[in-house]
Amino acid sequence: MRKKILFVNDSATTQNMREMLDQMVEFWEMQFVQDETSIWGRLESQDYDVIVLNLRTPEVNGIELFERVKEHYPQLVRVMIAGPSDQEIVLRAIRFNHHIIAEPFNPHSLMSLINRSCQLRDILRDEKLKQSIARISNLPSLPSLYQQIISELQSPRVSVKRVADLIAQDVTMTAKILQLVNSAFFSLPQKIINPHQAVVLLGIDIIKGLVLHVHIFSSFKVDSQIKNFSIEALSKHSLLVAKLAREIVLAETSVRSMEDDALVAGLLHDIGKLALLRDPDRYNQVMAHCQSRKCNHYQGEYEVLGASHAEMGAYLLDLWGIPEPVVQAIAFHHNPSKAMETNFSVLTAVHAANVLINRKKHDGDQYPGLDLFYLLSIRKKEEISKWEEIHRRFKENRDIQLVSGK
Repeated sequence: MRKKILFVNDSATTQNMREMLDQMVEFWEMQFVQDETSIWGRLESQDYDVIVLNLRTPEVNGIELFERVKEHYPQLVRVMIAGPSDQEIVLRAIRFNHHIIAEPFNPHSLMSLINRSCQLRDILRDEKLKQSIARISNLPSLPSLYQQIISELQSPRVSVKRVADLIAQDVTMTAKILQLVNSAFFSLPQKIINPHQAVVLLGIDIIKGLVLHVHIFSSFKVDSQIKNFSIEALSKHSLLVAKLAREIVLAETSVRSMEDDALVAGLLHDIGKLALLRDPDRYNQVMAHCQSRKCNHYQGEYEVLGASHAEMGAYLLDLWGIPEPVVQAIAFHHNPSKAMETNFSVLTAVHAANVLINRKKHDGDQYPGLDLFYLLSIRKKEEISKWEEIHRRFKENRDIQLVSGK
């Protein structure tokens, strides 16, 4: 089934846009509008999958448009096309859009970006859940780290390294910074997955503006409706999985990029749990179901929502433009067999690290949750004992640094 795309473009360049995208008619049903009246008329009368806005459209205020679209049509994938002089608007708009691409753009890159987001969205069968996730612009950070980064950025002797170190320890800060640096607006030759490198590339002035004025980060505040959730526990677990996943990668391969991917995928693998907190009623429904059925949180999510925090987190991070190997690892970290992989990957490391970190003492020699069929299919089942030894040494040496030595 073809995806329906609504393009918002000024009349002077619409014809060029049509010609550029002519090869996409097999995959997309495209419509073009130039003013706000037409936009809302189309959105009210038809169901679209994606809205693409060219910031140069004179009749449309891009930030106000996307803010309203996010509120009233949150299920739409929101894509903004920007020119090199639009940086200030792009930074202010990051809270309302999903993807930013730079002019001139490659039609195939746009198609890949849109198709990937739509495929992950289709995994989520619950429409309310899709809308809830697509509406998210930021997620809460660990309060202590949030306060530290605010203090550091307000210091007259702010340190780029210190800011980067703080961001690299926090799940949502890392995701948000990587969203911006990996947007096509910056036209970097390769995807950036190391948060320290991302901070350096963006520069301290941009980071200051985003944090202090645009407020892309926020401190976690306990909702009175939510019971039995600890962001401190989630953060600690995520850091441990990130570190161990990196150690497993180092033991299996010399591919340096995979080390960074495993580190970030481990840190972000449970971000879907934070996304679910945005709907306290759904979260409490899952928790009550888990308690009555005596099942784990992951199973409860599937039975109540038809999807787990893994798919929720992957969809959100894909909308935020996080590189595919990381999104893939997050989407399948509980059931890697579904990824249909044939070799060791970032997914393997994150899956194994998560199971090892979650293992309880009374489990004996067994590893509940370890996908043995998957490990056998990629010829890594015999490596479990080696990873177990890495985990044992890891527990004895918790001072292993989160940041790779670069």
